[in-house]
Amino acid sequence: MQNKLFKVSKDEAAAGSHRRYVLVAEDAECWEVLRDTKFVHINRWQVGDVVEVSMKLQCVIQTGDCTLIPRWETVDAVDPVKFDLAQPYQAILHTWGDQTAEEYRLKIARNRPRPNITFRREDFTDTEEMSALDKAQIGNLFVRFVQSSFDRVAFTPSLYEALMRMFRYERIRPHKDPSQRAKSFHYAKFDMASNRLNFVAKIAESDPNDLHQPGMVDLARALRGYVIQYVMPLLTASAQHATAVKERNELRWLLRRHGVPGDFLLPRQW
Repeated sequence: MQNKLFKVSKDEAAAGSHRRYVLVAEDAECWEVLRDTKFVHINRWQVGDVVEVSMKLQCVIQTGDCTLIPRWETVDAVDPVKFDLAQPYQAILHTWGDQTAEEYRLKIARNRPRPNITFRREDFTDTEEMSALDKAQIGNLFVRFVQSSFDRVAFTPSLYEALMRMFRYERIRPHKDPSQRAKSFHYAKFDMASNRLNFVAKIAESDPNDLHQPGMVDLARALRGYVIQYVMPLLTASAQHATAVKERNELRWLLRRHGVPGDFLLPRQW
């Protein structure tokens, strides 16, 4: 059976010669255990120590459900109590550091159920600037881009050009190659949570009726609605680890302005 790593996040005195420890794994699994340090062979753990624990299968006879749990007895720990963390991201950030916390955030974002949104040709109108079919394709490209957690591969040149025409983003570099233009824009707008926030905020705050090309109003309105209804909660997962006060305040303002609960995934101290 596979072993699992836990890191000590809390160490305090308990009854007698026992000490109480709180240990957090990289996936936010959290346990409280006791160890009796009066025995010579038991070394006292310290905050920050990494403990490798073997796992065992625990099954409930009535339901047939089985889960893996740590074999705490193998590390001389007793009275284990598992509890759910109210703020798992913050616990991982405090215990394991920035990199592990970011990996946890990305895993949660990827695994979060996505709304099955598909734009159809019938949702749009043919205009000189763009056909209804092309508008539906651009809309679906944008949805896939968001659902990929803003992955570079999903940010196509056609999507880039359409966003530039609708929402007046500043062009980063005047490359002749469309793929290079899209790549440069993606690097500038999606490398950090604050940049992703600014990108989404521009769409949410845009006026679809004030476009360079009025024939794309219906597409702009559709993307703006999608951003406000579905992307804002995703954005909180992308930006919650930020430490900049300005960024946190802007995110909170956007969420409240557009009716999205501000505490969706934000730490309570925000």
